Amino acid sequence: MPPNRAQRAYPGRKNSRGAESRREILDATFRIASERGYDGTTVAEITKRTGLPASSIYWHFTDKDTLLAEVISDSYERWRAIQPTWAKSPAGDDLKASIDAVLTQMSEGIIGQPEFWRLGIMLAMEHRVTEAAARVRFREVRNDTLALLTSWWARALPGEHLRAVPDAAFAMARMTLAFGDGLFIASQIDGDINVDRFVSLLSVGLEAIAGHVLAGKERQQQ
Repeated sequence: MPPNRAQRAYPGRKNSRGAESRREILDATFRIASERGYDGTTVAEITKRTGLPASSIYWHFTDKDTLLAEVISDSYERWRAIQPTWAKSPAGDDLKASIDAVLTQMSEGIIGQPEFWRLGIMLAMEHRVTEAAARVRFREVRNDTLALLTSWWARALPGEHLRAVPDAAFAMARMTLAFGDGLFIASQIDGDINVDRFVSLLSVGLEAIAGHVLAGKERQQQ
């Protein structure tokens, strides 16, 4: 269909409306999925929340699964906007202070944007015969975070020990990510959680675990 007079006069108007509609759909789906999970997220509920017709939703997204996968990607990018760039975060000589700094930044992201963590965990816990694209996407973005944390630990751990225990950085990255899961759950159950105290105790624990991982592996190699 050729553009009408208004579209010819204002070519950006149509694109602008499309972008606004897409944003509305993503935001509404994000809220619904965070509340109801995969099965509870329906096109009917999205149209109700946005006031947009189902045809508009299907114009932007092929199906619900594709839409939820895009919601995961979009929410991850917004979550990362308030997260540290771990690949560039300092890892100084004081290991505990360095761990403190990274965990503090991580906790700010979890507390500041808990919806992404909630949505991801809800989707990850839903087992189904056919793997949902949204669950696959959450695993992908989680692996991205794991890779960034692994890179940070590779710089934070003592080099001479790390060379002897090449998988130590990955093991510590997984422990750090598990901390994030625990903090999220604790913050949802107990809204008055003392995050600073929580982080301080966890950094002591992670430093001790790092020493245990390195020492344990070294004993096996002797």
